[in-house]
Amino acid sequence: MIIGFSIGAVAFFAMLAANPGTLFTVIGVPVFALLSGYSILLYTYVKSAYPATMTGRALSVYTMAMFLGVAVMQWLTGAVASASAGWGVPTFAAVFGTVALMLAAGTAAFAWLPRAGDADAA
Repeated sequence: MIIGFSIGAVAFFAMLAANPGTLFTVIGVPVFALLSGYSILLYTYVKSAYPATMTGRALSVYTMAMFLGVAVMQWLTGAVASASAGWGVPTFAAVFGTVALMLAAGTAAFAWLPRAGDADAA
């Protein structure tokens, strides 16, 4: 479910990068905002991946990683927005394309990492 919604987010930002028009943007952004609530499932995933004695620390590390990810994404998209004029690429296309690529990379990493509970099964 997490991977499926993340792939949907990648597709959404790729569409925004292609500049689909005002109607898609006006309707799509609020719909995406509602659907992006799937990210709360990651907290449940982290909680289930660690023993009860480590749950608090695991959730704290995950929360810090989320904030670091937000900071890196803001810095990177700001740098891309600044450089996009020199590349001859529309600013929003460059930024939304970068977000799509970063989400795709994160989704791929999540998909290829060992699953919670895999160690218990082995």
